[in-house]
Amino acid sequence: MKRTDLSMEVCPIPLPPRSSVVPTASTSFQRLPASPVPSGERMGTSFTRKLQVVIVIDQKVQKNLKVREMALKDVQNVADTLNVNLTQIDFDRLDFGEANALDTFYNADVALVDVTVQQQQPSLCYHIGVRESMNQSYNILMTYIAPDSEYHIIDALKKTHAHLPMIVYMKFPESNTLQSYDRNMNISERKGEQENNTRT
Repeated sequence: MKRTDLSMEVCPIPLPPRSSVVPTASTSFQRLPASPVPSGERMGTSFTRKLQVVIVIDQKVQKNLKVREMALKDVQNVADTLNVNLTQIDFDRLDFGEANALDTFYNADVALVDVTVQQQQPSLCYHIGVRESMNQSYNILMTYIAPDSEYHIIDALKKTHAHLPMIVYMKFPESNTLQSYDRNMNISERKGEQENNTRT
């Protein structure tokens, strides 16, 4: 199979380029005159609310489940530190089209989408495309690289989602912790480190 064919399987919907400044942890909005605001929230002509972040990460598929649970916990710790609201959405609810799940995902300021489970990638890609068609362009991909991960799958993801930030994470057994890297890392080099640590 050609690499281009694989890319289409990974993400059948082309995504538009990102174009805006990434939002900060506190986002300011103009107050609408018709919408009453509690006195405790009044700050002149505008008010500030917490950044709304959503994460879609599978917590059911057994393969590498413990690692994804660790990743979710780490993201929650970061969200708590930054004082932002983090909402976790189950993939099945999003894939089924549950109204509350769709509303939360499409309207979040930032979406973190874990694409570790290969079978879920086309559906997740579709929903990212819908967000970007709504000008919700702050989307970040996450993926776990296991010792048995296939290079061409990761390469296809990086190529197909070239305009999106991507966080790649690995687990090192000796410390039982996760290490994350950006999309520009040398995958073969990092996997070599991971395999060496696993043998020792």
